[in-house]
Amino acid sequence: VEGSDAIIDWAEANAGGDKPGLCPQGLSDEDLSDEIGKTEARLDKRAGINVRRFIYSHVMPDKAHYVKPMLFANTGFVHRLAGNLMWPACKKLIVKGYKINAGSAGEARAVLEEEFAWLEGRLAGQDHLVGNTFTRADLTAASLLAPFARPDEMPLYRDAIFPDDLMATFAEWSDRPVMQWVRRIYRDYRN
Repeated sequence: VEGSDAIIDWAEANAGGDKPGLCPQGLSDEDLSDEIGKTEARLDKRAGINVRRFIYSHVMPDKAHYVKPMLFANTGFVHRLAGNLMWPACKKLIVKGYKINAGSAGEARAVLEEEFAWLEGRLAGQDHLVGNTFTRADLTAASLLAPFARPDEMPLYRDAIFPDDLMATFAEWSDRPVMQWVRRIYRDYRN
């Protein structure tokens, strides 16, 4: 399953139990539901690809050992074995697929900082991106930006070690309102 929207759809369809969904039921304003979808789609298109492109631009191909453990974390033996065997080809595909070159980190950073500013504008004076309750738009934003915000509730990202220049960028972004919001979302909703 790939893409935040498809992942959330799959999770909601397979969750079972009495947990509330991430698209609030009974919304009296159809525009609110539409706005959730539009926000989620924008985040996937602009932030999602550029989060990965920014990180990969700093580590591929010569520092790939920083991301390889994260890609295979919590996988079974067979998947890790296959991943290790296919790793040389995977690195080449990542570089090609994300168009990693001398300028790609700067290009991705510029888009990300536009998205951070857009999100901070959306969040000004409110706790959620759309409406007054936690929705899939909040989940999408928080999960996509977690590698930068490094919330305590997400040890995979909190404890990850990257090259010094990337770690310095994470530190630079750490106090941005959107990163504080991501950490709060994880603290309040991750359980």
